[in-house]
Amino acid sequence: MSSQYNNYASMFMENIFYSGNKQRMKNKAKRYQYIIKFFLTDIKESFKITKIQNAVLSQAPEIFKVDTNRKPFQIKKNQNRQFNDLLKDLKGWKLIHSSPTKSTRGGVETEDYCLTNLGITIGLMID
Repeated sequence: MSSQYNNYASMFMENIFYSGNKQRMKNKAKRYQYIIKFFLTDIKESFKITKIQNAVLSQAPEIFKVDTNRKPFQIKKNQNRQFNDLLKDLKGWKLIHSSPTKSTRGGVETEDYCLTNLGITIGLMID
């Protein structure tokens, strides 16, 4: 195998399965894991960010540092940038794929996300 592939694989594996001492890195690894595991609910389905956020934030609000005293729309608005960044990383690592679509409300441009074959494999390792 090429060293480029080894660097690529170790980069996302380290981020998703981080086991070091830094709590901040452990929480970020858990965030990736919860998102990937969400996709395992239906590996043939694609999901918009809102559905991903709803499911993942309800499963693990403490990992995402959700202020449960806020209204749901405020929570999603506050978490949107973080989720976009996490999904961007997963897409860059080729664990998920996205395709452009329109939102269900308002017709705004958004993305549909789904697991790649590699993402399914990593998801099963997490699960």
